[in-house]
Formats: sequence, structure tokens, C-alpha cells
Amino acid sequence: MGGYRTRQKLFFRVFLKIAEVIIPPDDVDEGAVGPDFENRAVEFFENMPWRARMVFTISLWLIEIISIFRFFKPFSSLPVRKREIFVERWTKSKMMVKRIIISAMKGLISMIYLSLENRMPELKKYDEMCAGEERWSMLKKASPC
Repeated sequence: MGGYRTRQKLFFRVFLKIAEVIIPPDDVDEGAVGPDFENRAVEFFENMPWRARMVFTISLWLIEIISIFRFFKPFSSLPVRKREIFVERWTKSKMMVKRIIISAMKGLISMIYLSLENRMPELKKYDEMCAGEERWSMLKKASPC
């Protein structure tokens, strides 16, 4: 059972390294990879159906191993610039499987990142706008014109 957990940690580390490339840090925040993102990603992976989890695990394993042939290091050990090059090449690859894997990773990372509490838009403003439209439509119906 210990080997399984070790492999899971390895794949999760690869996922976080891809997240650093997809959502890089800036002056305002630390980018995708922060404690909130990691906790949400762990929660997401634990609740993922086992077949989907297996597909993502195999995809992360492929990313980790294939980078050895190009850069002579596993993906999780590469510097940020080489990881960016790797992801960019897979995004523009002629092989559809590579593009699908990177697109799936981008979608999953974006979904997890945007679901964080500090990333959710202020909904009060939109609620007030909708309430205003509702009031306007009620006034329109009540008018004699």
C-alpha cells in the first residue's frame, strides 16, 4: 500500500508542476500552486471516479517519462522554462493524443483554480443588477403603455 501512495504523490507533484506552467505566478499572487490550490486538487482527485483518476494518472506518468527522452530529466525535475517549452510543444504537437492530454490538464487546472474561494467573482453586484432588471420588467408590465 505504501508504494501506491508514493506513486500518487509523484503524479500529484507532476500535476502541480504543470499547474505552475499553466497558471504562472505574478506580482499579485503565487499563481496556481499554493496551499489552497493543493488542498482543492487533492480533494478533487480523491472524489474523482476511479476510471477518470486512472486516465489522469496514466497521462501524468506519460508526461513525467516522455520528458526524459527530450531533456534527460523527468518533468517534475525540469526548470520552469523547460517545462514551459515541453507544454508548449505538446500543445502544438501534430499528435492528437498529446494535444488532448495537455488540453485536459489545462481544463482541470483552470477548473480547480477558478473554484478557489478567493477567485470567485463578486456575485452581489450581479444579484443587484438582476434584481434591478426584474423590477424594471414588473414596472413595464404595470404601465398602461
